[in-house]
Amino acid sequence: MTLDSMSNPVSAPSRWGRFLRAPAVHFTLAGVLLFVAFGGRALTGAAATARSPIVIDADRIISLRRDYQMANHVRPSTAETRALVKSLVTEEILYREAIGRGFEQADRSIRWRVVQKMKYLGENHGESDDALYQRGMALGLYKSDPVVRRVLVEKVRLVVARAAPDPDEDELHAWYEQHDAEYRQAERVTLRHVFFARGSRGDEEARTAAEAAALLARGHGVEIAPALGGDPFVAGSTLMAQGRQDLAKLFGPGFADEALSLPQGTWSGPTASTYGFHVVFIEERFAARTPAFEEVRSRVLKSYEAAAQQRRVEEFLLSVRSHYTIRIDEDEINRGGRG
Repeated sequence: MTLDSMSNPVSAPSRWGRFLRAPAVHFTLAGVLLFVAFGGRALTGAAATARSPIVIDADRIISLRRDYQMANHVRPSTAETRALVKSLVTEEILYREAIGRGFEQADRSIRWRVVQKMKYLGENHGESDDALYQRGMALGLYKSDPVVRRVLVEKVRLVVARAAPDPDEDELHAWYEQHDAEYRQAERVTLRHVFFARGSRGDEEARTAAEAAALLARGHGVEIAPALGGDPFVAGSTLMAQGRQDLAKLFGPGFADEALSLPQGTWSGPTASTYGFHVVFIEERFAARTPAFEEVRSRVLKSYEAAAQQRRVEEFLLSVRSHYTIRIDEDEINRGGRG
């Protein structure tokens, strides 16, 4: 304990909290955690290989572009290709940082994977799993395994992301105020509807039945709903606190827009949806609002932590990137994109 902390017991913890949240301390903690997690190994031996040049040549870029096209049914643009290459470089750095610190050792999921590969390759000669694991590791079976690669990359991300202390309430309040749009609730309605299915009745009959039901319902409250007939609807006849996105997902955007404009406390319609026609009763309307901090604190904390963890990973990458020589075929990136 310092003299300052003894004479000013309030300011000392405050200064200590600020110290713990300083970015430089985060880097130090991340380094310590990585050092401990990887068994205290220095960057020697495997690390020399881990920090050999990272080469993203034309063949790898073409492969990235092909995979993207297969998944999205469209050729990536030049900007999208560049983003794919950046993501690959990030993954490669994290993977090599893991290998450089021996993180592939003594990991249960990697051990299981290596043993299974040895058995699949017919390398099991009555040996124990321990012996198979040791031989598989010596053969480097983990090096080309995409599952092992993902495990190692994610473990480095997790270790780095956990390197900073939890935020205090002031930080959470500040985050909430800066990102209040994330927590804003749109206008919502609770409604009752009677559905007339286009699929079973046909379009004209469904419309006619809905119009007749709307006339019958006029002047009545929600209690008349059972007498209006109608068909079963998969989401039920009463929908609670639905916003535009909720309604659009269930009924289509046209229905959602019309339903939100209907008067409260009376039957309206028919209103068309993707599936047919509806006679609608708006039971309750909720104005758009931004919930108080206390109502959404758990969401604020989750959002804050996700952003902070991503930021710490990016800062960690920046701190180690200078250790690597990265060679990228820029001509191939510019040659193959949509523009």
